[in-house]
Amino acid sequence: MYKDTLIGSNEPAAPLEKNAAAPAQAANTPVQGPVAPPQAANTVAEPAGSYAPAANTAPQPPVAPIQAPRPAVALPDTPPEKWFLGGNAKGIVVIVNDMENVYLSDDELQLLTGILNACKLNMQDIAVVNYARYPYPFNRLQQLMQVNNCILFEVSLQQVQLPFSIPYNQVQAFNNCTFTYAPSLRTMLGSTEEAKLKKSKLWLSLKKMFNI
Repeated sequence: MYKDTLIGSNEPAAPLEKNAAAPAQAANTPVQGPVAPPQAANTVAEPAGSYAPAANTAPQPPVAPIQAPRPAVALPDTPPEKWFLGGNAKGIVVIVNDMENVYLSDDELQLLTGILNACKLNMQDIAVVNYARYPYPFNRLQQLMQVNNCILFEVSLQQVQLPFSIPYNQVQAFNNCTFTYAPSLRTMLGSTEEAKLKKSKLWLSLKKMFNI
């Protein structure tokens, strides 16, 4: 019963179509191997940005001229008879640095007198030394005059060759002397807030120095 289905029927097989495509023939061209990459050139490529930078054409700030050092003042071994201002009765030495005046301008001297009055002192109690004219080191000052207290206005302790420094308005004892350091009297002239602040800070340090 399965003969016709397994072997096939008696009907003739359909002829092959004449237009059926034949299998593609392999090309006769030989197969080439892998193509070698191109040889790198012997010249090394310069990295980007390796060219010389353009010259800086921006305007440069002016260079401050180098100032020649100030010539040292020839100090006499013995100063002249009148080389400081005041009587120095209490050994209070006030050192200023005034290039324009023998000691101080009139306005600065008036301010100093007012400060002394507040401390119950006067010009006979002190000695004003102008460092611009007599830049003696401190040990030489001690040889030339009595120095119990020293107030330096814009003259640092290093300038008088002391082995330490202090900030403005600090009171410091050293070598049988009490020191304080303050801005110049010229910066305290007038009634500006800055001048008032500097005078008040100086007053506090003088109160401590003289136990007021």
